[in-house]
Amino acid sequence: MIQAALLSQGMALGWLTVVSHALKTSALLPAASTLTRTSRRCVLFGSSRRALRPIAAEIRAWFITELHREIQAIDEAHTSLGVRAACL
Repeated sequence: MIQAALLSQGMALGWLTVVSHALKTSALLPAASTLTRTSRRCVLFGSSRRALRPIAAEIRAWFITELHREIQAIDEAHTSLGVRAACL
């Protein structure tokens, strides 16, 4: 469905984690001025018994930094959505 929307063949509903890059680059445009929140979550977790290995901590930090950058870019491109307020 997302691919069809990217090809201008209709509209699609998509989780932000799936369509964030397309929104950021304006390959997809919001069809509404508000977000619909669901209970779907992306969760990063590790073993509670031991500390993360340094490489895992670095990857986690990189992922979080990139996610914040993408949210900021979407918020700047589509201010009416309020992505940052909804996600953070």
